[in-house]
Amino acid sequence: MINYLEDDIRQHIKEKYTGIFTPEHMERHFQDYVGFELAKTQLRQVQDVTGISEGQKILDIGCGYGSFVIVCRNSGLEALGLDIAEYDINFARKRLPLERPKDIPEKIFLLADGQNTGLPQNSFDVVTAWNILEHVPDFKLLIKEAFRLLKPGGTFITIAPNYLAFRQEAHYHLPWLPLFPRKLAHNYILHHGLDPKFFDEDIHYVTGWGIQKALRNAGFQSEIPEIIKLDNPDLIHSSRLKEKILTLRKFHLLWILKGYYWLSFWNPFKSVIYIVARKPV
Repeated sequence: MINYLEDDIRQHIKEKYTGIFTPEHMERHFQDYVGFELAKTQLRQVQDVTGISEGQKILDIGCGYGSFVIVCRNSGLEALGLDIAEYDINFARKRLPLERPKDIPEKIFLLADGQNTGLPQNSFDVVTAWNILEHVPDFKLLIKEAFRLLKPGGTFITIAPNYLAFRQEAHYHLPWLPLFPRKLAHNYILHHGLDPKFFDEDIHYVTGWGIQKALRNAGFQSEIPEIIKLDNPDLIHSSRLKEKILTLRKFHLLWILKGYYWLSFWNPFKSVIYIVARKPV
């Protein structure tokens, strides 16, 4: 990345997250969402549970600075990114020619609302929403829109912090109570010398069971990501993990892992929500 773009994004992160993130967390945010390593991990997650291959179409709702979309396109996928944040989309469009000179930025990165994208229905093989549902005023509308956009048999993948869990709040990194009453939470943030404006305006509580209900209401069929891998080891990129699964299968022990993953998946208090859902054929 050329210096002026890196300086610009670092200044933007500083202005946006001062009073919320420590300098260390700002740097982590830069590495995760401007860099490519996290995006590569996310793509492997998608490949391991969908088997998506070159030429298929993927939409990243809440694409931010565009790293995941660029990694997908570098892997041969027809990837598009969409975000409601004007700065994020403009930055993604500026950086794209540096990575992929032949791509047309305005056609790859779209300024639009994930709750009502305006894109044609039944047009994507996979739709992703990485850590975005907690920032959407009505995540149920986004899930319905993802269902509309997916082809029959397509897959929706989402990760989000679970606000029913005892955990650190994902943005302020403070110890957090399950469904912390918002007025008390506002004062709690202030008490720690931080700015509660981001919490008040941009964080909306989501829970694992709440997302599952919204998926069912939209028409999705939820699946457990780890069990998908156990049943389809050929999709897995890690040869070591594939070998372990095949060994367990040989000795008829997969049922133990499946039971563990099933219980973990339905645990309402787990800290991270990771869901794969299919649109029926």
